[in-house]
Parts: sequence; structure tokens; C-alpha cells
Amino acid sequence: LANGGLVAIINAAAATRETDQDAFLPRYLILFILTVILFILTRQYVLLQSVVCSEGLVSHLRARIADRIRQSELATFDRLEKTQVFVTLSDNTTKMSQAALPIFNSAGSGVMLLFCLGYMYVLSHLAFVITIVLMVASVMHFLQMNRRMEGCLQDAYKQEKSFFIAIRN
Repeated sequence: LANGGLVAIINAAAATRETDQDAFLPRYLILFILTVILFILTRQYVLLQSVVCSEGLVSHLRARIADRIRQSELATFDRLEKTQVFVTLSDNTTKMSQAALPIFNSAGSGVMLLFCLGYMYVLSHLAFVITIVLMVASVMHFLQMNRRMEGCLQDAYKQEKSFFIAIRN
């Protein structure tokens, strides 16, 4: 919301300049500075809370996995592939923890994108349509590249698993 407020303040100040109402500019400058401060403070708070939340979820997940291992019968545990358990406990939960910050940043950026698209629609329907078409094309390209990368990551995962098996033996 603060990010959207910045855009609104900049546009209002620009409109004021066009109508030669320079008396309002100091008010817009003060509003701009206050909104920037609000943006910085809320962003830091949200980032801190996202880290706390994600670390709590990862810690809970690790505890659940460890608890299930403790509650399993020894024969069942012996049939498990030990490398899979260790990879899950270490690598996969770490990846989840590292992914939390970009997810929260993306959510904030998504809200700002929606506000900007709505504002663009009000200003120019043609610019809105062109932007949407370019965004859809970009997403389609990204998804295509992502499918290729998933194949590469699966290969890397298999190699890592083989590596752990080799170390264990």
C-alpha cells in the first residue's frame, strides 16, 4: 500500500506542476518522505516476520520428520533409503527456508503490479492490453524454460543421491 501511495503522490505532484499550483509541492514532498519511511519500516517488519514464520515452519517440519522416524519400527526404518532421509532433513528443508523470502517479496510485488495495472487501465486501455499480452508471453517463456530446468534439477538430485550412497558405502 505504501508503494502504491508513492505512485499516487508522484502523480498528484506532477499534476500540480502542470496546473502551476506550486504551493502544494511542499505538502507532496512531506507526504512523499513520510510514505517512503512507512514503506521502509513496513518492508523491514514484513521481511522479519516472514523469516520468523518460515524458520518456524521449517523447524516444525524437521521435528515432524524426526518424530516419525523415532516412532517407526526399526524394521521399517531399515528398509528406508537412508540417503533420502538425510537429504530431506538437511537439503530440502534448507531450500524451503531460503525460498520464503523471495515468496514474500513476490507477494508484495504482485500487489503493486495489480495496482499499477489498474492505474494503467484507467490511463490507457491500449497500453494495458499491450502490457498484458507481453506479460502473458513472458510467463509462457518462463514456464517453458522452467520445465527444462526441472529436468536438469532432477538429474542433479539423482547424482547427489548417488554421491551420498557412495559416501555411505
